[in-house]
Formats: sequence, C-alpha cells, structure tokens
Amino acid sequence: MKTRIITAVVALAIFAPILYFSASWPFVAFVCLMCMASSYEILKCCGLEKKWFFSLPTILIFTFIGFCTRYVFQNGAQFIKYVAAILCVYLFWCFAVSVFSKGKVAITDAATAVVFSAYAAAGFCSLVFIRDFEGAAAYMFPLIFIGAWVTDTGAYFCGVTMGKHKLIPDVSPKKTVEGAIGGIVTTTLVFLLYGFIIEKKFGFSASYLGLAVTGAVIAVISMIGDLIASLLKRHYGIKDYGFIFPGHGGILDRFDSIIAVSLFIYLLCTFSDFFILFG
Repeated sequence: MKTRIITAVVALAIFAPILYFSASWPFVAFVCLMCMASSYEILKCCGLEKKWFFSLPTILIFTFIGFCTRYVFQNGAQFIKYVAAILCVYLFWCFAVSVFSKGKVAITDAATAVVFSAYAAAGFCSLVFIRDFEGAAAYMFPLIFIGAWVTDTGAYFCGVTMGKHKLIPDVSPKKTVEGAIGGIVTTTLVFLLYGFIIEKKFGFSASYLGLAVTGAVIAVISMIGDLIASLLKRHYGIKDYGFIFPGHGGILDRFDSIIAVSLFIYLLCTFSDFFILFG
C-alpha cells in the first residue's frame, strides 16, 4: 500500500508537467514512448520480444504511428487513411513471419500481439486527438484521466473497506462488486464537481445530466479496460506487464484504463453531440 501511494505521487509529479504542455511536442513524445513501451510489454507477455523479425517492426510501426498523430498528417481523415495502409502491410508481414518461422512464432501469439498493440496505440493516439479538439470540447481531455484514475481509486478503497462479493474472479480475483459500485458512484460525483468548476471558472454551461451519465459509463468502461488487460495477463500466466512502476507494474498495468477511456471519449466527441458536455 505504501509503495503504491509513493509511486503514484512520484508518477503524478512527472506526468503533470507533460499534461500541462500537452499542446506542444513533449506530449507527442510521451505518446510515442507509451506506444513503444506498451507494444514491447505485449510482445514480452506473448513471448515474442526476442523474435526480432516480428518484434522490431511491431515496436517501430506503433512508435511511428504515435508520432503521426500531430506532426505527419494534416487531419484525422488523413491519419486514418495512411495508418490503415501501413497496418495492412504490417499485418501481412507479421503473419508471413509466422508462416515461415517453423513454429517459433505461433499464429495465435502473433495475432494477439498485433491486436493488443493496435488497441493500446489507438488509445494513446486518441489522447492527442482529444487534446487538439477546439472550443468547449477541449474540456473533455482532463476527463480521460479523471475518469480512469478516480474510478480506480474509488473502486480500490471501496473494495478494501466493503468488498465481499467477487466481480469476475477468473479474470481478476481481487475486484469486488462493492468496489465496482464505489468506483461508479465516486466517478459520477467527481464528474459533476468538474462540471461545476468549469462552469464557474471558465463561463461554459455544463450539462449535469450528461456529466452524470458520462461519469457512470466511463467508470464502467475504465473497469472493463482494466479487466481486458488482466485477461491477457491471466491467459499468459504473468502477474504484471513490467516493473517500471513499483507496486503497480508496467505501462499497461497503469494505463490500461486510460487506453479504454481515451478511445471511448474520442468516439463520443467525434460521433455524438450529446456528449459534448460543455457549451
């Protein structure tokens, strides 16, 4: 517990300046680093990190995709168009390596590594796209981190103090129904508080009904994102993806919820006017 808290405080002290300068190049560099680290952790989890014909292109491709979010393509449509082409070539290469590896790169492991690396990269890249939204929509950006981290904190403490009924023990034995409910309630309340602060300080009108619904949904999405990462670890029989965060694990152990929430908020902001919560 003490180690987890110390690590969280140190990580926040490092991460806060990156968020503050998120409109400039350090944030894109951070996203590139996250894409690179997460793809390596997934490759290691699948036992493919030393299969260089497979792992090296995977790490390079997803690091490059992270860089493309703001500095290579002019807009989201161009990004999707060219990244889709890059991924098609990459997929063919990865599966071809599996074919000619004489069983050293199993097709199931290759497919798992490709899909999860793409999923993680999409989540991290969405951070840049959401940050670059203009007007009131820009206030959705902090909700990614508020949603993921408040849900995790609320669920943890409610689970420790009140947890009795296991949620999905086959995937994550420590998570409880009471913790999940606590995470949803805590996140919903914090979202409403965030809306009140934005309304008073910046003059935007907040949709409190929208914030309450979004807070509850994002809490669920955050917990599912955590469980998705846990499912992969459980399948491959590992405890953590890495050790960069003492008491927490690796990049994916710490950012699994943020990946899911980031994707969700990006899709909401892109395709639904209801979830533009500040006007």
